[in-house]
Amino acid sequence: MDDDVPDLERIASGIPGLDDLMEGGFPLNFIILVAGSSGTGKTTLCIQYLVEGLKHGEKALYIGLGESSNVMKKAMLRYGIDLEKLAENDRLVFADIPALNLEEISQLIDRMGPDVKRLVIDPISALLFKFDRDIDLRQKIRELTESIRDKGVTTLITTEIPENSELISRFGIEDFLADGIVVMYYFREGARRFRGIEVRKMRGTAHSDLVHLYKLEPDVGVRVYPNEKAIPE
Repeated sequence: MDDDVPDLERIASGIPGLDDLMEGGFPLNFIILVAGSSGTGKTTLCIQYLVEGLKHGEKALYIGLGESSNVMKKAMLRYGIDLEKLAENDRLVFADIPALNLEEISQLIDRMGPDVKRLVIDPISALLFKFDRDIDLRQKIRELTESIRDKGVTTLITTEIPENSELISRFGIEDFLADGIVVMYYFREGARRFRGIEVRKMRGTAHSDLVHLYKLEPDVGVRVYPNEKAIPE
């Protein structure tokens, strides 16, 4: 654990078994990168995280840069999550940004009220594909994260990485300002596939350094099995 970050206040992630890997939950007001290849369940994990906040009277904002919120709402019914109902009274707000406009995202964050405690941006990698490589992407990401920090909101930002890649982020920049990094894997061993999750980084936290098994379960979503390693001996 980092000695310079004492006694961090934590919030429940809403993911069964995940908090056991990181001293009881996500540190309050952290920006956490959730990285993984397609099909690992990044969006499902993020929705579970937002729903957990609603249980505690918090409001939440989901900024979607990938599939439409209508498609996602139908998919989440499989896990027993009725997003239409949860969105009543603006408790959970969905904002689709089909034009992948950074200024629009910044404006949404600037307009967030103090009752919004949880934020998801999913996936940031879709936005970064728009930029010319000559533009200083680090500065763009820095400006975005500073806006989030000014709001004091605990945030999950997803990024998609190539399957079987050792990279944490596709562009090598999404992670440089993150307070924490969670990586989701979809391994293949012969004809069998299985999923693993790793807390790669979490400042001020004594977290597990193993890759643990998780499953996408009906009426639950992502469930982590903290006592089972995903990588066979």
